[in-house]
Amino acid sequence: MRVFLAEDNLCAQNLLKLVSHGNAILAEILRLKDHVPKIFLLESKEIQQNYQDVIMDFSYFKISEMQEKKINANSKLQDLDDDLKEKYLELITRFYLLFENIYQYIIDLNTFVEQLHDGAFIQQSMETVMKDVEGKQLLCESLYLYGAMLLLCDLYIPGNAREKLLVAFYRYSTNQSQSNVDDVCKLLRETGYNQQHGKRPYDYPVEYFSRVPIHPDFLEKIIGKLRSEDIYNQLTVFTIPEHQSSALATQASMLVVCLFFTPHYLHSDTTRMREIVDKFFPCNWIIPVYMGVTMNIIDYWDGFKAAKNSLNNTCNTKNVKEIYSKRGNSVQLLINKSQLLLKEGTLTDDFVLDNISKIINVILNSNHVLRWLLLHNSDVIFFDNNKKSKQLKDLVIKESGYDPVKTLELLICTAELELKIREFLKKLLDSRSETWNRNKNIALDAVNNLSELFSGSIPKFTKIDENEQLKQWFENIAKQISSLNEPITSKTIKKVTQLLQVLDNVEEFHGIKSTSTVVQLISESKDALKNVLRAASLKEDSLVTLETVADFSYAWCTIDLYTVHMQDSIKENPAVTSRLRALFLKLASAMEIPLLRINQAQSDDLVSVSQYYSSELIKYIQKVLQIIPEMVFKIVEKIVDLQTWKITEVPTRIDKEKLRDYAQLDDRMEVAKLTHSASMFTTGILDMRSTLVGVIRVDPAELLEEGLLRELDGHINKKFFEFIEPQAKKNNSLMNRLQKLAESMEGYKRSLEYIQDYINIHGLRILQKQSVMAYAYLLRITYFIHFTTFKNWHYYINTVLSLIKINYFVFKPTSVSVNYFFNHLNRGICVYINICSSWFDVKSHNEVVNTKTFTKLKEAIGVVGLHGLDTLYGYMIKNQLQHVQNIFRSHPERNVVSTDMKDFDQFVLKGQKSYQQLADTVVQIGTLQLLRKHIAYQLNTTCKFDSAQLEASLRTMNESVLNEIKTGSKSGFKTVPLALMQNLEEYLSRCGISEPFDKIYLKNANELVNIDMGRLMATVLISQLARLQLCQTTGDLISRRTGDNIDGYPLLVGAYTLLRQSKTESIDVFVDFLCQYSKVAAANRHKGGETTNDGGLTTQILRLFCETFNYSFNKLEDKLPLALLSQCPQK
Repeated sequence: MRVFLAEDNLCAQNLLKLVSHGNAILAEILRLKDHVPKIFLLESKEIQQNYQDVIMDFSYFKISEMQEKKINANSKLQDLDDDLKEKYLELITRFYLLFENIYQYIIDLNTFVEQLHDGAFIQQSMETVMKDVEGKQLLCESLYLYGAMLLLCDLYIPGNAREKLLVAFYRYSTNQSQSNVDDVCKLLRETGYNQQHGKRPYDYPVEYFSRVPIHPDFLEKIIGKLRSEDIYNQLTVFTIPEHQSSALATQASMLVVCLFFTPHYLHSDTTRMREIVDKFFPCNWIIPVYMGVTMNIIDYWDGFKAAKNSLNNTCNTKNVKEIYSKRGNSVQLLINKSQLLLKEGTLTDDFVLDNISKIINVILNSNHVLRWLLLHNSDVIFFDNNKKSKQLKDLVIKESGYDPVKTLELLICTAELELKIREFLKKLLDSRSETWNRNKNIALDAVNNLSELFSGSIPKFTKIDENEQLKQWFENIAKQISSLNEPITSKTIKKVTQLLQVLDNVEEFHGIKSTSTVVQLISESKDALKNVLRAASLKEDSLVTLETVADFSYAWCTIDLYTVHMQDSIKENPAVTSRLRALFLKLASAMEIPLLRINQAQSDDLVSVSQYYSSELIKYIQKVLQIIPEMVFKIVEKIVDLQTWKITEVPTRIDKEKLRDYAQLDDRMEVAKLTHSASMFTTGILDMRSTLVGVIRVDPAELLEEGLLRELDGHINKKFFEFIEPQAKKNNSLMNRLQKLAESMEGYKRSLEYIQDYINIHGLRILQKQSVMAYAYLLRITYFIHFTTFKNWHYYINTVLSLIKINYFVFKPTSVSVNYFFNHLNRGICVYINICSSWFDVKSHNEVVNTKTFTKLKEAIGVVGLHGLDTLYGYMIKNQLQHVQNIFRSHPERNVVSTDMKDFDQFVLKGQKSYQQLADTVVQIGTLQLLRKHIAYQLNTTCKFDSAQLEASLRTMNESVLNEIKTGSKSGFKTVPLALMQNLEEYLSRCGISEPFDKIYLKNANELVNIDMGRLMATVLISQLARLQLCQTTGDLISRRTGDNIDGYPLLVGAYTLLRQSKTESIDVFVDFLCQYSKVAAANRHKGGETTNDGGLTTQILRLFCETFNYSFNKLEDKLPLALLSQCPQK
């Protein structure tokens, strides 16, 4: 008979590809469910107010032209719209492609059905396809998958979000084909179902399912097959009548979904609904729609009269009490049976072969009970608000004596038994041919020996009389045995059975039983023939049956409810971890169902879908096993406290009489006990063998290391919060906190190094990885900063800063309580004194941050953390510069600078507000630059001390490259590869061989290049002179009044940074303009007798500028008279 799924059967292949695609679409729904942009849900009032004009539902289509005009007329809305498009377009497009694929799926299915009706496939019609086993399965699956798509899409991607995503795609993707957008919108518009708020239309989802019409004859035939037949032939496995509901569970789920396409059955066809309920739902009402997403049909059929009445006949209090009391009582019995089989030494090859039916029966009963208990004692995922179903659930819990710990124990025992039996069966099947031949030869040798014994040719057996008749008889038996050749057939098995009977009969022959040698040889031959018979009887059917009854896809989501109990079991007994491996493998078998059709179709989706399900399972495994690193780190933290604060480090030389003081025996004993506890926890996970979960191999050691890394991450975060975040009631200085933090970090290092041999993990490597992760998080922040415009800077920086540990040092503009570290460097609170390289408190005149602070900071967060902080500050400077760029772009009038010195003071006075705003940003840029300068110095000092040769080599290399670039620029050739310069730059920045002040942060910044930056920065500086004075002690710029929001030196550094982003000649223009202003101000002072000394202060600023930025003082002498250069400003 021709195979339906043959490659040359076009009808079958088209149907198979359609079903395969349906499973891939469902995987995409599950994949994207966690990536619905929260901003499109408009949950908070703040988000609604900000985005309601750019994120709209289908009401947009009625006012599209007016709305677009409104957005285009408002620059703020336009920028917001552009930001949304830039950030979310790729994700929006992916959601649209998902929605379009759902619509295209039903169009393709309708087309296929029409082709079957029209006879487009040769010798194939709806009837012929339905007659084939695979054909009817695929047809039923094709409709069921479409219904599952609609339900899961509505469950995980709310209707209001779908509409907003579709509108966003319609607005943003003008260049893409939109031929199906209207139809997709009609299919996936909001249904009224809302999982979060517990809302659902009365007859949901009938209207939703009817949005795209499907051929009624096709629907009737699908319902007919699902209703009347066992399309997956499960009843041949589940032979006991009580197991019928489990046997037909998959088909029942499909039938429930498909019935929503034909609501007349549910509403009025009482006869058929009674038949359906009696067959599929004798006393069960929770179904898994797809991959463990459960639904309560008592609730969902409540609006359908015929279905509701039929269900009331079976799912009532009397039946529930009767059935679930039996199920509950059988849990402990099944646990005992499983544990007895799992006892060491019980399961052997012979035992498994002789008792395979009984063992599979235990597994079948266990899975049957587990299915009922897991589904009916857990909350369903599709919400239900039916009082009756809640009462039934309470009754089930009461009658079954539901104990989640016992249920979990049964689940683990069943999984272990399945795993061991599966391994035995696979091993026996693989070695069946070898077992057959080996035992056949053993039996043949034994019979030949018997023949020789009765021939009298063996002298040592003189007591055995020669018997020609027996000799010939055994020779004949030997010929029969030697004729047993492969392949194994029923005839061969019958022949082996007859030979066993013959050998049993010959034992009764007179004189044979009295001879031990003969009895032994006959026994050997019989045992060997029994093994031959076992090998012959073993078929793959047993393995297929095992896989069938062990289906666990219904609990793909429900199993998460037992995570806490698993973790509690691990806490009590870490050895449980190795047993959980069997449970994880049982869970992994669930993904075979959605992958079956994709694999049969040889679809390209196989890799992505299998990777998705595998990665989801691995996430769950990590979640369960995270309790082990958590417990280990609770222990490590105690060890850290003991080793850091209690146990005194033993010096290299010690006086004998002080030895007892350093012994600290009680503390060291406590450390030993804690270490043993930690090793017990890690032994459990390390005992798990490396396992292939789906398509991803899980290494227990890697799982443990990743878990420890994640836990270390949290503990270090906690320490940073404890020691760095300002405490309202504590008045500890920053240095003291940094000292404690550094000691804690050193304690973690020592404790991890100490414990690593006991837990078989490289502790120091974990600590180093954590530092690398912190740096990687910083780079992720810089990515956000790089692609975020300034107006949304506050929102994004606060969102992403939670990723890193050293964020407590970072500038957070929108924080209610600005960070301690930056707050004390901020203008108005601290002032920077250049000659001391320190920030001083304005009021108390105490040092707040100095070079020692950065040294202690390095001890606390390490070189990697310090470099990461430097990188983050660099991107923050870039963002501030982009803010300045936006100011110049949106307010071009601010770029104009007066060149007439006569009325210059009046010009500055008019634009004071604008210049003040710009000056505030410039001061922030300068402060960040100074932070980078200090970090670079600290990095370079550390590098010189730890790796002097590396530091010297890098400096030499840098100078050589610079010389090469200069030589190449003169000759017109590029002699240094770009990759070399990029790699060298990375090394130089990590070693602190860099000059932040001279760095170019913005490329192609036309707003900064095309304006007169030199005169503009000079004007900004001049506008702040009235608020500045020169400190007579240090020569630094300080504010005139205490608490005034100005810090002179950062203002100068920030101005220089902006000059570096502009044209090269901007610096000379800046100096020239200040010189000119200084001369005019001095002349005006002498002429008018004014007491202000702006000209003298400007001269001193120019002197400071030359000293700080290596500007030639000779140039300054050429531009200013000596009288001004030698003049000191008045107080």
